[in-house]
Amino acid sequence: MRLLVHCDSPDRALYGICVNICCIIKFIIVLKGPVIEKEAEDIRNVSLGSTVKFSIIASGDFLEYVWKRGLELTLIDEDSRISGVTSKELVIANVSLGDAGVYVCAVSNSVGFATSNATLAISEFRALFE
Repeated sequence: MRLLVHCDSPDRALYGICVNICCIIKFIIVLKGPVIEKEAEDIRNVSLGSTVKFSIIASGDFLEYVWKRGLELTLIDEDSRISGVTSKELVIANVSLGDAGVYVCAVSNSVGFATSNATLAISEFRALFE
């Protein structure tokens, strides 16, 4: 904002003063940390070769998702069978015995993180006969 101030001094040495007024506006943004609204569900008695999908519902601001595998929280590589590693839905196609185990979805933002676990179980009895 520019303000022009006129001065009527007798010597007219000072005709006008131009004053710059800086307005500083501060914004406070409060972000909501991630909250799991619906947990990933266990998937049991899966047939070999089928497709499974784990999904969660989370709320919060600017959420990032990452699915990991096992208690060691190993990162999952996307390939032709596995998709959605960085989304709210993880899809595994052509399920094999090696896919059985615990899957963890970590949801995070700059405020914090939340996790949801689910288990993929393949019936050993069914797997022997398929």
